[in-house]
Amino acid sequence: MKKAGSWQTFFLGIGFLIIMMSPQAEAPAQALLGGCLVVILSVIAIVRKKKENHPDEE
Repeated sequence: MKKAGSWQTFFLGIGFLIIMMSPQAEAPAQALLGGCLVVILSVIAIVRKKKENHPDEE
């Protein structure tokens, strides 16, 4: 079983969890922004990892 993107997927899930729990936080805007930041950074890491493993053949 390959675990190439396991950490990126883990942080993606954590980011979504932060976003879902943000309405219950004391400062929901900060929690929402932090969750979005984690999700965006995780997606960037996943895309970079995928490009490293599968370079374009043009």
